[in-house]
Amino acid sequence: MPSMLLQPKNRKYRKDQKGVRKAFGILPAFGVQNPLVFGNHGLKSLERHHLKASQIEAVRRVIIRKIRKIGKSWIRVFPYKPVTNKPTKTRMGKGKGSIQF
Repeated sequence: MPSMLLQPKNRKYRKDQKGVRKAFGILPAFGVQNPLVFGNHGLKSLERHHLKASQIEAVRRVIIRKIRKIGKSWIRVFPYKPVTNKPTKTRMGKGKGSIQF
């Protein structure tokens, strides 16, 4: 069975800029909540990080293995942001690094 790693079909630009991430601690305690849309149980990240496609796939496999045929699972996140990295021992400049994940 082929791997079900998520990746965008096509993009206007292959590499994104980093952008600005909002501070996680500034959010009001009870104002921002993510209600469940489907099902009775959910999985929530407590830290603000980018999720890799391999991490989402690993969680999906664990959930499917536990619930087997008696339940359903919905994955509502998508790894849409490419992360680039330059090789080690590379001098500054010479453009942006290649896409890592």
